[in-house]
Amino acid sequence: SKSLENMNYYKDISFPVICWGMGAHLRRIFLKSAFPKPVSAIIDRDRGGHGESWQGIPLVTADILREEQYAQSTVLITSVLYADEIKHQLANMGFSGKVLTAF
Repeated sequence: SKSLENMNYYKDISFPVICWGMGAHLRRIFLKSAFPKPVSAIIDRDRGGHGESWQGIPLVTADILREEQYAQSTVLITSVLYADEIKHQLANMGFSGKVLTAF
């Protein structure tokens, strides 16, 4: 998370931003001033799609990326442990937006 102190870390972000991973890492880095806001949604496979939210941001499933308004969004992977699996899933979905990691 040290790289989050550098304001240029997120220079390639385009909006809307969708975070993937609702874990301790996201909760910690979300408070950094350099973290891109607003975040449109957080993909969480355990809780997503059940009407829950965090900090006013809806928790959703990866199906949101199939919606036209999010097809070219930036997915910011905030799950350190599952980053490779998430990248693979995005590739299998044919996601054509930006994919960045927050670590």
